[in-house]
Amino acid sequence: FGPSVIFVLGGPGSGKGTQCTAISEKFGYQHLSAGDLLREERTRPGSELGEMIEGLISKGQLVPSRITVQLLLQAMERHGWEGGKFLIDGFPRSLENLRTWEAEVGQRVALHPAIFFECSEEVMEARLLERGKSSGRSDDNAETIRKRFRTFVEQSVPVADELEGKGCLRRISAEQTVEKVTEDVEKLFGPTVMFVLGAPGAGKKTQCERIAGAYGYCHLSAGDLLRQKAAEGSEQGELIKHCILEGKVVPSAITVELLQEAMRAHHWEGGKYLISGFPKNIENLQAWEERFGKQVNVDLTLNLECSAEKMESRLLERGKTDGRLDDNPETIKKRLVTSQEEFEPLLRHLDAQGSLRRVSSGQNLEDTWSCVREVINNELAPHPKNYAIVFLKPLANSAENFRFLQSYLTLHNVTVLKTGAVSAESLISGGFFDQQYSQILNYAHRLPEPQELTAGAHQGFEAAFGLSWSDALLANRVHAAFPALDTFSLSPAELNEACRSVTQHKLASSLTVAEVDLGADGIVFVVNGFAPFWRETFAQSGNDLRWLAVEFAPPTVSWETFRSELMGSTDPEEAPKTSIRGQFLQHWEKLGLPWKPNKLHNCVHASAGPLEGLREWHLLAGTQLKDHPLGRSLLSCGLVEEMLQEWLQNPIVEGWHRSGQEVSGHLFSCSESMDHGTLRMAARRHVLSRPGGVLNSWPLMAISASQQMDASGEASAKAEVLTFLHFNDVYNVEPRKKEPVGGIARFTTRMAELRQ
Repeated sequence: FGPSVIFVLGGPGSGKGTQCTAISEKFGYQHLSAGDLLREERTRPGSELGEMIEGLISKGQLVPSRITVQLLLQAMERHGWEGGKFLIDGFPRSLENLRTWEAEVGQRVALHPAIFFECSEEVMEARLLERGKSSGRSDDNAETIRKRFRTFVEQSVPVADELEGKGCLRRISAEQTVEKVTEDVEKLFGPTVMFVLGAPGAGKKTQCERIAGAYGYCHLSAGDLLRQKAAEGSEQGELIKHCILEGKVVPSAITVELLQEAMRAHHWEGGKYLISGFPKNIENLQAWEERFGKQVNVDLTLNLECSAEKMESRLLERGKTDGRLDDNPETIKKRLVTSQEEFEPLLRHLDAQGSLRRVSSGQNLEDTWSCVREVINNELAPHPKNYAIVFLKPLANSAENFRFLQSYLTLHNVTVLKTGAVSAESLISGGFFDQQYSQILNYAHRLPEPQELTAGAHQGFEAAFGLSWSDALLANRVHAAFPALDTFSLSPAELNEACRSVTQHKLASSLTVAEVDLGADGIVFVVNGFAPFWRETFAQSGNDLRWLAVEFAPPTVSWETFRSELMGSTDPEEAPKTSIRGQFLQHWEKLGLPWKPNKLHNCVHASAGPLEGLREWHLLAGTQLKDHPLGRSLLSCGLVEEMLQEWLQNPIVEGWHRSGQEVSGHLFSCSESMDHGTLRMAARRHVLSRPGGVLNSWPLMAISASQQMDASGEASAKAEVLTFLHFNDVYNVEPRKKEPVGGIARFTTRMAELRQ
């Protein structure tokens, strides 16, 4: 019963104010500008909050987010809390703003997807300079405008990316005419639609009944609406009846009109409709777009795919009880032929657009439903889950520390799905280490090619060492680690110590350079000088490598949270004390470590991003793309398997979209810390931006029994998660002399939470 809220985001000059006014007038939303509220409160006589704001601004300090949130809540209460509809413009401007909103407001309001107006800096600057001629605003000048743009890119774009990754943001191009932008905006306030397609007998009705019940959609069957109209006996009804008996497609205009009447009869604004059996061909789709334009938002188009033999068998069986005119052998064959001829071009068109998702409905009913849920959860759920691999490095590799690691993850909302081990003999002889750290070892064996170093890497090298990379190469002063062992007659330990004792500079992902004084051999630059010794450490560890395959869901645990707060910096000295690496650093003696952890021996490895995690999952657990939740999600949204296999080799890519900018480099680095939803969008965008780039969705099939891990995100009768929880780890890492009863209470409370 609380209010509904829509955040309106966009850069300076993107047209937020104009569109907020239009939305307010047409759809009855109250427009709240965070900036206006602060200015009003600042000048309101007798306001203690205003005096506080004035004092902060006069000292050049930022107004705390909690004050802005407080003003927004007060404004919503003044305009009518219960049932209120609010557009909030100018907030949140940063991730800190967003976190404060989540902490202060929580679930008290219904937060609808934010609207983000995308616009190039060139267009926004031109608009602002034009406005500055008459507005009198002091910040409408070229220098200030560019500063505002930098702030927007650095602080506000990450907010949009995070919301988009949660499925809680809609992008609109603001470079169009005002009228066209308004048309696109209006679409967001109409009903949302999911099309469920499939040839006759593919199982649309059965799956739609389940979707409607599970996800709150109103199911509209185009076929049922047409049959109801045919039964009326009108002229239009007779035309429909003739088409049905002949197995032909009913004229598009008739079907679209009936669907529109049905949606308006239920609820237009904010309605959720599941439309089955439409569109059947490209003409149908064109008629839909002509009628509705941008008024209706199509969330998803799902196609159920099945063999002709199975569909014919199902239809004949249904005909024994349904009494439908078209469930007879002759009409069924006509319908299937018509479906094949007209349907396939439509599917190719939708696939090329990237809007089609496929499910194999030739499976049994429950497997088909499991795949349908998986697609809908991946596409529409705000927080698709993330997947990673975690393992103990040789320094900390013991059964006790493995148990501690499991408990730590469990307590921090990271679910352990699977555990395993790589035998000590296989770490090197079986190729695990070389595959796991292939990029680091690659550069340790050979120097990077010119295209592997960006302009920034060249600048960084020269800034760090006082000469250019090219000059260092010409002088034969740059050496890869493994050849350097022979060239300078060094052991891996000696080379590692020489590199460790000097400042090292990271030029690129997996590429670090150290300036080393080798006495008579002079000063040289060594690439990844730690690698030979590191490999030797793994080879001589003598212990099996224990690993965990884990999942975690934003916003509780995002990839960024997982890496920075739970795992901690790769240098334990810089990691939060509460992180796992921070814990190992603080308690290394009690945890049985032979020496204090450092950057090279930091106790724990964790995937740095979703694609690296997917590769490691395959490497350690043997999981194939079609059996891994993220792999299935990427295949389902149109990324072809051959390309994904190439991506898992960590190639160099150009123009990868990240935080509103295009970045280049090794793919694992470009995509690190990206949440599942954000990765999917970036990957699809990257494919479609390449010359000849096309999407081709894979028909989802049930996960093989051996790999079942509940990809749908819901409880599964086929898979159970075994949770390890040790009392001492819940109680405290350090022994406690006090509060024994409190420790037991914490333990039993946590067990109850896990059961839920």
